[in-house]
Amino acid sequence: MWNPAEVGAVELATSGRRLTAQTTESGGRRGPRRAPEAMDEQSVESIAEVFRCFICMEKLRDARLCPHCSKLCCFSCIRHGGHTFKPLAEIYEQHVTKVNEEVAKLRRRLMELISLVQEVERNVEAVRNAKDERVREIRNAVEMMIARLDTQLKNKLITLMGQKTSLTQETELLESLLQEVEHQLRSCSKSELISKSSEILMMFQQVHRKPMASFVTTPVPPDFTSELVPSYDSATFVLENFSTLRQRADPVYSPPLQVSGLCWRLKVYPDGNGVVRGYYLSVFLELSAGLPETSKYEYRVEMVHQSCNDPTKNIIREFASDFEVGECWGYNRFFRLDLLANEGYLNRQNDTVILR
Repeated sequence: MWNPAEVGAVELATSGRRLTAQTTESGGRRGPRRAPEAMDEQSVESIAEVFRCFICMEKLRDARLCPHCSKLCCFSCIRHGGHTFKPLAEIYEQHVTKVNEEVAKLRRRLMELISLVQEVERNVEAVRNAKDERVREIRNAVEMMIARLDTQLKNKLITLMGQKTSLTQETELLESLLQEVEHQLRSCSKSELISKSSEILMMFQQVHRKPMASFVTTPVPPDFTSELVPSYDSATFVLENFSTLRQRADPVYSPPLQVSGLCWRLKVYPDGNGVVRGYYLSVFLELSAGLPETSKYEYRVEMVHQSCNDPTKNIIREFASDFEVGECWGYNRFFRLDLLANEGYLNRQNDTVILR
């Protein structure tokens, strides 16, 4: 502990005009003397700016000079008590120990983080392997689906090739017969032609005995069973007395179609709905009972061509919409009313339109 009474010090007056000498190391006394006139307040302030207190390491405040070590310090610092001074080496070792302890903690933390990173990497690898496994399953399933599609295609082609073979044979027979008749016409004399005419006509009659209807084949539908998208559940709705229904202008409802707890029905405006009334047949699909929340459903409305048995001529409208119970989605302009009969969709004899 420092005591100003025991340590001699030289006061540097803030005015810079005097120095007061106190007890020296030898215990001698010196009388007061004037400071040189050249030292002024600015020079003292310059010293305070340049030198730092070796205790607080800040700028000098009310500077004092220690006669033992010739170091400058603040007057408040040499009078400040309650501190214990230790050797620098001991303090250094203490700080090094603390730093090493923290370094050890950081190393343990680093090892834990590295372990967590490795765990995440193993998780990533497991996720990728699981994904690859699903991809292999999907590829195997798709290959099996393709094989089954090839089987369906093979069966359809066998049917079509049989139809084609039958027609080709008949065509070749007719061509051969025509060539033979033309040869007879060119090569035979009049008398020979007259004598052979009954035979030629007999061959023609044999050809005509087989009606052309026997050569009309049923088209093979170009549809394949999909194992990804389920097939539509369907029902047929026959609009009878269509002309009478048009005059009433009221909507007509189909019988309900129950599918997996859902109840569907067609809502048809025979004379059109709203602004298209009198011009277009309007057809809508209504969810009359089902789940309380909104769900998206794919649907298809088909109008059957009644003039022939060709399903490719059917009018098909297909879409996907979000349905709530009681909500309708469909087509205001499903088909022009003036073309229903001309195009073969309205049966004039029965006055019916068939939807499904």
